[in-house]
Amino acid sequence: DIAEFTSQSSDILKKYLGSHQPACTLVEISKLIHPEQLLEITITAVKAS
Repeated sequence: DIAEFTSQSSDILKKYLGSHQPACTLVEISKLIHPEQLLEITITAVKAS
C-alpha cells in the first residue's frame, strides 16, 4: 500500500537523510496477468565513504 508506506516512511527518511532527498522509485503491483508469472527487481545501493 503506497499511501501507508509514504505516511510511515517520511519521518524515518527525514530522521536519517535530513534535507538530502536522494532519487527513489516506488512501484505497487497488485497482481500479474498470469498467476505463474514472477517479477524480478534488481537494485544497486552505494554507500558513501
